[in-house]
Amino acid sequence: MAYKNSWTNSTPADPCTVTIAPDADDFLIGWAITDSTSGGDEDPSGWTRAFRDSSTFDNAVLLVCYKKATGAETSAAFGSVGSNTMIAGVASFSGIDTTTPLDVTPVTFTSSTGDTTTSISITPTTNGCDLVFVQGQDGASSDYSFTFSTTSGTTGAWTTRVDQNSGFMNVAMGSATQTTAGALTAQVVTTTGGRLGILFALRPASAAATATTLSGPTVGMANIPGTYTVGANGAITGTVTVTPSDGGGGGTFSPTSVDISSGSPTATFTYTNPTIGSYTISTTNNGGLSNPSSIVLAVGVNLVSQVLTTGLRYS
Repeated sequence: MAYKNSWTNSTPADPCTVTIAPDADDFLIGWAITDSTSGGDEDPSGWTRAFRDSSTFDNAVLLVCYKKATGAETSAAFGSVGSNTMIAGVASFSGIDTTTPLDVTPVTFTSSTGDTTTSISITPTTNGCDLVFVQGQDGASSDYSFTFSTTSGTTGAWTTRVDQNSGFMNVAMGSATQTTAGALTAQVVTTTGGRLGILFALRPASAAATATTLSGPTVGMANIPGTYTVGANGAITGTVTVTPSDGGGGGTFSPTSVDISSGSPTATFTYTNPTIGSYTISTTNNGGLSNPSSIVLAVGVNLVSQVLTTGLRYS
């Protein structure tokens, strides 16, 4: 998982259209900033709004949106209901969980008080999250520089990925990776101004599966079915069919095969043994994954059945 690319348009316009070229399943974060307390209120089509707020220190609106890319996107247009121009940008990240890309709810910050420092705290719950900080600064017409850092908790080094300016519009994006999940505070230092910011924790995608798994009972009673569970040791691509076997032991499986996929990562089957003895339960799959170790099932006398049979015999 990592920052991948960014695209910007620093020519003020309404709408402000950013030309982009993401790959399928990239996670996109886009932003736009105005030099007004209005505008920046029209999200790009198909995007989800994460943040929009204004600062009155010298007047600015920051709009931040996100989406999972299909790979067919060629642009993102940020607009205003009125005629407020803005500058905008989009960043892409690869290796993000496509089902739950946001590890926790993004944390936002707004202040119309002039200051050089913005601090936001967040607590990711998954190891390896990518942290993404978007900061808009409401101040003078000079080109600001932005320095990102972690002031509490532990992360990797921050990198300023984007630093945009046009007149009174200043916005930047920085990112870092947190190897071990935990509470942290990230900080941006820049020129004095009103501050608008948002901090994301992007959840990494699970590693691709290399093997299937098998679990279930190792002891049982004659003619009594046992339930077994199959899965995989990582993310599954497509659908994998898993077929159980007892190596010709004479038992029966129900069903005779099961499917696992990213949407249904585990499945179960039952095995009914024919009589007392030892049976080796194994599985094969059609997905090119390694097969798990077999389970040896030791089957003993079904005492309940024996008592009932004996009782009937001598009644």
